[in-house]
Amino acid sequence: MATEGNGKENLRSTISTTAICSSIFSGVLLSYWDNILGPRSQKLWVGNDKIKITADIISFVSSHTLNGELCRIREEGQTDTKFYVLSDRECIFFASIFLGTAKAGQTIYSLAFIIALEDLNRFLQLQTFLNKQIETIVMKFRVLQEKNLPKSVNNFSIHIERLANAVELIQKNKLPIQDILIGCTIFGNKEKADIGKLYDSKFLMRVITSHLQTSGCTVVVGTREDHVNFVLNTLAQFLTPSERACSRYAISSEDCSYERHLFLQGLLKGTNGYDIESKDVLINSLPTTLIDIDTREVKQTSELRLHLTTRFEFLRLYLNQILEGEAPVFPTKGLFNDCEDIAIMVQTFVSEIQLLPDIDSVRERYIKNFLCLLNQKATTLISYIHAKSLRGVDVISLDDIRKMRIDLSLLSEADFQIVLAQAEKNRPGIVPFLFKTITRYESSEQGADMNFPPFFR
Repeated sequence: MATEGNGKENLRSTISTTAICSSIFSGVLLSYWDNILGPRSQKLWVGNDKIKITADIISFVSSHTLNGELCRIREEGQTDTKFYVLSDRECIFFASIFLGTAKAGQTIYSLAFIIALEDLNRFLQLQTFLNKQIETIVMKFRVLQEKNLPKSVNNFSIHIERLANAVELIQKNKLPIQDILIGCTIFGNKEKADIGKLYDSKFLMRVITSHLQTSGCTVVVGTREDHVNFVLNTLAQFLTPSERACSRYAISSEDCSYERHLFLQGLLKGTNGYDIESKDVLINSLPTTLIDIDTREVKQTSELRLHLTTRFEFLRLYLNQILEGEAPVFPTKGLFNDCEDIAIMVQTFVSEIQLLPDIDSVRERYIKNFLCLLNQKATTLISYIHAKSLRGVDVISLDDIRKMRIDLSLLSEADFQIVLAQAEKNRPGIVPFLFKTITRYESSEQGADMNFPPFFR
């Protein structure tokens, strides 16, 4: 057995073991199905000591994640998940099931995360972030297998370690999941939030507009940590508790860079500025807003519709470059564009909230009412598309889209993009479906055919 200072006992001698630094993962187990021997464990990454990883645990996890998967029809690249809560063993494990390559050929793999039962709530809060991260690293593992099968598991270790480190940074710098005190935001009492005077109404409107258009995925950068975190607290008012759990406060650029699949995150400027790689932004699950509070700049990547279609192209390029071993080259020019748009609904919101009494409870209730109104518009948009498309059978025409915008009072493009972003969060896949007519027209001129899965079930 190959160990690296983990001190664990009773592990199978055929398993390679590596230690990782994690306060939530007791172990990460990679297993595959052998047609002769059945479930076989290939690699174990050992984290904290809350769960003692024994041969019994390893056998139990690998067998329960792989048994019953052989007869399922699975497309190449598809990833399924399994989740077990074992109260008698005081542990849980979450597994990603996918097709991989072993020495004997293509087979079923599982990547299981073993977690103590006491950390169940922490895991559930981070599950959205973990699902997206695991989906990406599974793609990388399959590429590494195709590139060099004997070394694929060892080369995969760095991605598991990076995932564990990313989770630790979120835990150490996480935003409050419950309601953030309104006095810690720009909307708070002026006597308690003097820092809010630094930001004029027009800048605030631009910030909120872009933040909502990118589904709450925003990076705030600046030289002062308290200023950056103050803006993060303000924007967090427009996120749900589960989205706040996948966000983090400002981190020095020397210690951390932009992290994919987070909603809110802060970066402090160092001597060399801040670290945001173009490839991470391009393959992120959502478009990104970039706010520089020192220069009052609000920038944004491509709109949601375009980002959802081009993201897969850049992800394919990234994986292909891992396979070929070439240095990744991603476009940096035009990555972020200045965002001067101010949505009418945001302008009304900011103007009215400033007229309200400086009472925290009053302003908190007004923010919640605004979010309810936004959600109602998104729900109405979904119902409208549901009826016009005959439950996803027909394609929505451009005339139907224009009429829908008039009926929903979304004549402003900025307002329309905000409601679209909220609708996509409520019903993933609706934006590609809505613009299927436009996309088909654009792709036909380029000689491509874009097909989107139906979102109505």
